[in-house]
Amino acid sequence: LYWIKDGRLVKAYPIAIGKAHTATPVGIWRIGNKYMTSPTSVYGPRKMRMYRQTSSGFVYTAYNIHGTNQEWVIGTMASHGCIRMYNRDVLEFYPQVPLGTMVQTRP
Repeated sequence: LYWIKDGRLVKAYPIAIGKAHTATPVGIWRIGNKYMTSPTSVYGPRKMRMYRQTSSGFVYTAYNIHGTNQEWVIGTMASHGCIRMYNRDVLEFYPQVPLGTMVQTRP
């Protein structure tokens, strides 16, 4: 995951993406909700909901950027399409991401 602000790379984070049969969709997204979750949950301590851009605006999806209670999967294709981060990284990243932040996923 590349965190880019004002056209500059702020930081790169290692992530896990979707498995081959549940790939992370390619698209343009907007962070529409942010949640504080239990550090022991499958989402780790933080979760950011991604809304997908369509021709009529942004729509709710089940896809998120979140931590994980399975940190050994970082660097692999392990999720059902979500973007997983180390818990320490999602805790650092989360407060920097305001609602409405744009996200681009690509192959």
